[in-house]
Amino acid sequence: MGPILELIQRNFKRQLYPFQDVVIDESLILFKGRLHFKQYIKSKRHRFGIKLFVLCDCETAYILNFDVYVGKENEKSVNQEGFGLSGAVVVNLLEPYLNKGHSFYSDNYYTSPALSTYLHKHKTNSCGTVRSNRKKMPKFEKKLKKGETEFRSSEHMLALKWKDRREVFMLSTMHENKMVTLPKKDRITGENIKKPLCVVDYNRKMGAVDKTDMMISSLDCTRKTIKWYKKLFMHILDLCLLNAHALYLTQHEKTVPYPKFHLEIIHQLFDSNSNFLRDIRRVYPGVGKVPMKLRYEDILNCDCHECEPKILKLTSGPIKKTQKRKEITELRHSMLLTGGGFMIKVVSDPVMALIEDTAPAMDIITIDNPWDSMASFEVKKYGDRRPEEEVVTK
Repeated sequence: MGPILELIQRNFKRQLYPFQDVVIDESLILFKGRLHFKQYIKSKRHRFGIKLFVLCDCETAYILNFDVYVGKENEKSVNQEGFGLSGAVVVNLLEPYLNKGHSFYSDNYYTSPALSTYLHKHKTNSCGTVRSNRKKMPKFEKKLKKGETEFRSSEHMLALKWKDRREVFMLSTMHENKMVTLPKKDRITGENIKKPLCVVDYNRKMGAVDKTDMMISSLDCTRKTIKWYKKLFMHILDLCLLNAHALYLTQHEKTVPYPKFHLEIIHQLFDSNSNFLRDIRRVYPGVGKVPMKLRYEDILNCDCHECEPKILKLTSGPIKKTQKRKEITELRHSMLLTGGGFMIKVVSDPVMALIEDTAPAMDIITIDNPWDSMASFEVKKYGDRRPEEEVVTK
């Protein structure tokens, strides 16, 4: 998987240079198998699976780069700056875009004063929610009412505490302590809602990765498998299709929905490989003539009080319960069909113990291969209905 991922990452970075605002967030691929770097994220839809760190352009939702979490191996040589794993991921993904004047948004998993200082030195703005217990974070001891703010600032950094339904801590190197009036009104007071400018910008920019996850989930090509690398590979194909759609929208004024674009890609692939489609043309096996009187309701496969005792007669004797259950299942899978004064039994095992009390004075037709159009069969009148007199053609 390593060479494939490197090739795709290189092509992602080559095809589109981002606009000013970029964002990093986690994406989770559902996987419940045994895996030493499997992660649990409560806020995600799947919760358990393989975690990806995704760098996304806020304007086009184009995925610029990604990194698969495989444990502490993600933590590279930038640890001397004191970032930890989360900061190391940010620096590794943002490395080609540093010193270019971009603005970077992240949640409280990544944001820290040390990382914001590092990015500011490399001419990159940053904004995001932050945990109050991060190293070098100022202390906010004042109790606030809803809508109130408290802030601390330095030469190039703003730390802000805002009380909404709960306390929100923000860290930004590109905002000032300014409140913005929104058109939405409060249900209780009827006044327009006011929020800090950094919170408004953060909410507007942070939805890019969640948008990509939502679009992929509607047309996910992954399938259930016990091999984690197969799941990862199919998810990467989804990312490639999503990026192709984002590139198409940047080059064309007409908006094409992602499902329609996805289907058009499939049609073009099939048209360019028409010989392949001809070779995999489905061939249906021949089926012998079956009397028209047979109906679905004539299949003897139920647990009613009449059929169950007759089935249990097969397994009478000193045998284990699991073996008895297995023989009952094999009998039900033998496809007993009745109708029109006769019974057809498709057999893989020549057992005809259900004849007694089930097919009185019937003609028994036993077929070895139901899918062979030339299947031969023999008919015998079961007058005394004894199983040992059964005739089976080979």
